[in-house]
Amino acid sequence: MLIPAAAVDRDGNRLGWGKGFYDRFLPSVEGKPLLIAVVFDSDCVVEVPTDEHDAPVGAILTETEISFTQ
Repeated sequence: MLIPAAAVDRDGNRLGWGKGFYDRFLPSVEGKPLLIAVVFDSDCVVEVPTDEHDAPVGAILTETEISFTQ
């Protein structure tokens, strides 16, 4: 499942835009889909702050690469 992000780190922590839509929606999805953050290369950062309800992503897709975090 492709999800947008404002920033993401290489551990799969995703920073959204503060509304929590995906964090509320994802627990209702049946099964466990691969979550792919779609960002620009410049949006990959060293560390993203997280809360316990944040859903990590399993992969990061940028304009130059796709990398798996898990």
